Amino acid sequence: MKNLKIGVRLAIGFAVVVILMIGVAVVGSTRMASINGETRVIVDQRFPNVLTLQAATDRSNEIARAIRNALLVGDAPTVDKELARVAENRKALTDLFDTLEKHLNTDKGRELLKRVRELRVPYGAAIDDVIRLVKDGKRQEAVSDLLVKVRPVQTAFLNGLAEFVKFQVQELSYTVHDTYTGQGHSVYGLGGVFAVRAADPQP
Repeated sequence: MKNLKIGVRLAIGFAVVVILMIGVAVVGSTRMASINGETRVIVDQRFPNVLTLQAATDRSNEIARAIRNALLVGDAPTVDKELARVAENRKALTDLFDTLEKHLNTDKGRELLKRVRELRVPYGAAIDDVIRLVKDGKRQEAVSDLLVKVRPVQTAFLNGLAEFVKFQVQELSYTVHDTYTGQGHSVYGLGGVFAVRAADPQP
């Protein structure tokens, strides 16, 4: 390039800068589109799913506490109040699982939801038996069923729910990590383009 006139050398240098700037724009827009997509997954799917599962866990614990309270208290109005809490939280739990079903986008997530619902069937049946005994005034039998029949299926259900929560938290963590890594790669990529330009001989 030393043999070229100043004007030509400047024109070539300017053209190189323009090409590099176009490359920067293309790389940046492509990576930003990818990052925006990953961010939407976090905001619209991963994080809401974790919150929904946490709410499901809370509702499950409320059911367990309400049944226990119904067996501990002696007056009918309080028993009725606690049993109403059980019904309310069971319905809320069903609604939460229905919400999850609409937002899950992985086969593993759908498989875990299916498993939790299957585990809930014997748990729900055992709860129904205890409630029936309480309403019939058979408190001692209800206590016995709670310990012998409800507890094992309750534990299995809660363990399945905990596994589901763990999976969704991992999914959230992986997506956040991928998004952060993508941002870093974008910065390094743009920096590399400028470094190449800086290393070129000046016109």
